[in-house]
Amino acid sequence: MNQFNHSQLSSWIAPVISQDQPNYLDQGHCLFRFLNKGYCDSYLFNVPSYLDLGGALAAFGLIFTVYQLRNPYWDTVLRIRPTWQRNLFWLLGVAGLVVVLARVLITQIPINYLGYPFDTPLAYEVVAYILFVLSPLSLLFFAKRTKGLFTEKTSGKFYEVMIQEVSRSDDKSTNAALEVLLHNFEDICKSIKEKDPSSEISQNARAIVDVVLSEESVVKILTTKRLDALQHILFMVEEYDVNQRQCNVGVPALVRNLFLDEGSFFYKHRNRDGLALSSNIYRSVFESPKLLTNFRLFGYPTLGYSAGGNSQTSTGVLIEALSKAISTYLKTGRGSVNHINDGFKYLSKAFEGIARKLSIEKSRGVDTEYAMEEEWWILDGISQFLGHDYPFLDYQKNLNTGIIEKEKTTTEASFDSDSTINAGVAALLYKGIESLSYVDEKDHMYWLTLHQITHGMIYEDSYKQGYREPFLRRLWQQIGNNVINRHYPAAIRPYLALIGFYLPKTDSPQNWLGIEIERVRRLLYIDMKPLLDMDTEMVNKKKMKEALLPIFMDYHDGKFFYKYEFGKGEEKEIPSPPEGSGSALEGVDLVRRSRL
Repeated sequence: MNQFNHSQLSSWIAPVISQDQPNYLDQGHCLFRFLNKGYCDSYLFNVPSYLDLGGALAAFGLIFTVYQLRNPYWDTVLRIRPTWQRNLFWLLGVAGLVVVLARVLITQIPINYLGYPFDTPLAYEVVAYILFVLSPLSLLFFAKRTKGLFTEKTSGKFYEVMIQEVSRSDDKSTNAALEVLLHNFEDICKSIKEKDPSSEISQNARAIVDVVLSEESVVKILTTKRLDALQHILFMVEEYDVNQRQCNVGVPALVRNLFLDEGSFFYKHRNRDGLALSSNIYRSVFESPKLLTNFRLFGYPTLGYSAGGNSQTSTGVLIEALSKAISTYLKTGRGSVNHINDGFKYLSKAFEGIARKLSIEKSRGVDTEYAMEEEWWILDGISQFLGHDYPFLDYQKNLNTGIIEKEKTTTEASFDSDSTINAGVAALLYKGIESLSYVDEKDHMYWLTLHQITHGMIYEDSYKQGYREPFLRRLWQQIGNNVINRHYPAAIRPYLALIGFYLPKTDSPQNWLGIEIERVRRLLYIDMKPLLDMDTEMVNKKKMKEALLPIFMDYHDGKFFYKYEFGKGEEKEIPSPPEGSGSALEGVDLVRRSRL
């Protein structure tokens, strides 16, 4: 037995102690023996190491250091990817260490009968080297490739990661999530449009658009800093025909902040501010018939209840946006009429709210022309839009003939009309006149606003036809309500103040205005005179004369008079209508009034 053990041990260590054998010079031959007819003259013991265990640990440490330097963008991408892709970096690194350890073991522990290539130490080192190189490369490959992350299998994880990242409320995480979202937004919109609405991927896609795009931090970045990203989102929403029934929060939230945030691109573009000039955001939103049709850009939930905090600048922004939308409709014949009328309704609420505020402050003794100059300029801006901007909008451009003819057929003033925008214009014009009934007529700005708001209807009616008739029809319904039912608002006051300038003159214009002048004379002498003679009261016990006649119009001795120069000039008598004239309120339907 001792002799056997001695001879066996000698066979093991003979290659190590032999000085005559080239025991490590031919590892290349051994590694590539399939190329050199199987020649191999190398041994496992006492061979040189090109990648020892210490070097492997150092390499792994460097790889780990690289991993620690990853950014939130990489983290976001990797968290969405499947587990094996996310952890491949570690798997390859650990595999490299294992291979180096195996190389160390086979050169230190006698193992016979290892087959090719496991009997060649250099093979282990080459494999380990490849694994160490692939480890960081796999990290870069899977972390930097952001497209194609939103799939049937990963949609749930994608939504979960997006929510987690934007909820951190720090700019780095939000920007990282936003970048990933942008690279996959086309796939998201495609899933909304093409997939079964009840499928998981479609539900996740809609949730991402609504939840992520409505998050305050994301909205702030998109609408104030990332014009390119905002344009991309709007383009994809338009391209895949995404609508408000599918996603009723995300896109409206973006447009709402564009309207309300004075640091948004809407305001920057109007102020000719920097990068906002590189692309006209108004055109991107309001010259898109699909966006105008698919989303209520001027109504709820985009604006809706936000009319209380208007400024002169914000009103100008909304008017510019509304003008673009109207222009798109008149040129293309496309876009939702009802959604555009939402814009007129919004301006109406703003106008009425400011008029009431002016009335309240005036009753407290405030000089509103100076103390509330901003509010007056808001009214002036809306009046300028109605009296000048709208009549002249695109009047020299090629418009859709069918739409223009259709607009001329408007019969009712209504913000809810889905047939013509002139219905909304007429409703806004009426509400403007009605709202001015709350305002003190002694203010100079009152007269400026009154004449501004009616300028287009009186002097420029040939440019935009179709809204005057429904406006007058609705106005006379309210005048009838004032006179017959003694109800408010007293829309008759501003209208009498406007028409009163012409009433004393005997030469009336030979147009619709002349017809209105004669009708107002009949209103005064046939409908109102008997009531004033009886000292009739309104429903609030206020005398009708005081409630319905403007301060520059008077009634005494059975006659009506008008004072020029803001009540300081000559008082002229208003002539009565011809004998046999009928009531001005004949045929006025007080029951079927459109609710504005």
